[in-house]
Amino acid sequence: MTYFYFSFHKKYVSTSNADSNSTTFYYHCSQSEILSTKSKKSEETEKQRDRKSMTRFNCNGNLNIKIDKTSKKISLELTHDILHPRPEKCGVTKEMKMEIRQQLHLAPKDIFTSLQMSYPDLTQKQVHYWWTQHMQEQYKKDNEQLASTKILLQEAGFNILIHNYDGVKYIGFQTGFFDVIKANAEIVCDATCK
Repeated sequence: MTYFYFSFHKKYVSTSNADSNSTTFYYHCSQSEILSTKSKKSEETEKQRDRKSMTRFNCNGNLNIKIDKTSKKISLELTHDILHPRPEKCGVTKEMKMEIRQQLHLAPKDIFTSLQMSYPDLTQKQVHYWWTQHMQEQYKKDNEQLASTKILLQEAGFNILIHNYDGVKYIGFQTGFFDVIKANAEIVCDATCK
C-alpha cells in the first residue's frame, strides 16, 4: 500500500438550492508541482538555510471530500496519476527535545540556528512547536486561563485583590511597584493621544 500526504487547498460551500447543504474540501498532493513556489532567499546571510527543496511531481494528486448534510453522505474522489516516493518525515527525538528545553531562554529561531548543524533535518516549525510545549509546561498551571494566571501570580508573591471566573471574568493584583509609589503625594500621568 502506498501513502501520500495531502495539503488543504480550499473549501467550497454550495449555494445552489439543489445542493444547498453540502460542503466540499479540496486537497492537493503535498508533492504536486501545483504547490511549487520559487523560494526567496533572505538577504541576511544568518537567515539563509540553503535547504534542499522538496522533490515535486506532475502527479495530478487531488483529494476532494464532499459532505452532504441533507442526505448524510460523504463522497471521496481521489486521483493520483503516478506513484512517486513520498517525503520522509523527520521526527523529533528525545535528545532534540532536551536540547530545545535547555535553551528556553532563547527565541525559537535562535534555538533552531544553534541546532541546525547537529540536526539538519530538524525544521524551524518543529523547534517552535516543542519550544511552545516546554514553555507551557512552565507557565500553564490550569486549563482555565485566569485560574492559571492567579496561581502564577500567587507563586510569584503578588497580592490578588479581586477575581471572578463566573460571567465576566477578571482578575486584579498588586505588584511591588505600588509600594514604591504609594508614599508619593502626587503622581503625574502623561496621557497624550494621537
